[in-house]
Amino acid sequence: MKTNVSRRSRSFFASLAVLAAVCWGAPVVLAAPEIELNGNLQAIVDGDTTPSSADHTFFGLQTVGEGSLTRTFAIRNMSTTPTDILLLTGTPMVSISGANPGDFVLSASPPSPLLAGSTFTTFEVTWTPTFGGIHTATLTIPNNDSNENPYNFNIQGTARLKFTYLAGPNGSVTGLSPQTVLFGASGSAVTAKPSPGYHFLDWDDGSTANPRTDTAGTQNLLVKAGFADNTLATVTTLPATGVTTNTVTLNGTVNPNYIEATAWFEYGLTTAYGSLSATQPLAAANAALPVARLISDMSPGATYHYRVAASNSVGIIQGVD
Repeated sequence: MKTNVSRRSRSFFASLAVLAAVCWGAPVVLAAPEIELNGNLQAIVDGDTTPSSADHTFFGLQTVGEGSLTRTFAIRNMSTTPTDILLLTGTPMVSISGANPGDFVLSASPPSPLLAGSTFTTFEVTWTPTFGGIHTATLTIPNNDSNENPYNFNIQGTARLKFTYLAGPNGSVTGLSPQTVLFGASGSAVTAKPSPGYHFLDWDDGSTANPRTDTAGTQNLLVKAGFADNTLATVTTLPATGVTTNTVTLNGTVNPNYIEATAWFEYGLTTAYGSLSATQPLAAANAALPVARLISDMSPGATYHYRVAASNSVGIIQGVD
């Protein structure tokens, strides 16, 4: 690894060589080429594994799907002797490897592999994140420096994700959309709001959570809320159970069809019924929910008629006798 002391030492010995050539006619021994990498006009130490925004080794924050970030780095030959040629010996001259090299590309190579003393060249690296999280890669520059070959340092960027929530016909979405979220973090809650006469069905990724709050994985999220016309509940009368001399359990099912509903039984000695059971509240759902009520005022030996009934915001529906 290079140090200021080593550079002074090389300059000192080069001066001695020139002095010897002048005084005794000895051949001049030139100093060797000395490589240094810069980013944002800041020196990047060979072997650096702690990317920083100060020297552009940390690219910054970028949202997946929202474009790229490009950083320019300079390769310098620190020798003050023009004939001390720094040679970039790699093919390519700058290679990218490490943990997550795929989204980093060498977008502009050094124009020449040869650098005279006290000159520099540049190259560019472009980062286009395709997944959320921290992206880390290693840049390697093979060269003819005697003690910094190859020259390596890490680069890094943090990719955010975008959550977008849309509404289908006959509804809207409240809450922040789109929202930008760091990998592993949770976004803010959004709610699908149906228009009057409609109800929320689900999101097109299969989720029925409403409101919903999502946690950032590795990819962006784009979902749409679906809505449908309000409809009557669907009811089915089932056989009674637990029959005794004066008690019976009446059974049925009710599908609320996505709207909160209330269920009950109508019963009596004729199909005019005349008596009502206690009600049973049902949450908004799209499934046949069981309904049962114990009736304890039956007349012994009598034949009764009954049916299940339900109401929601659309109206009332009765099942078959």
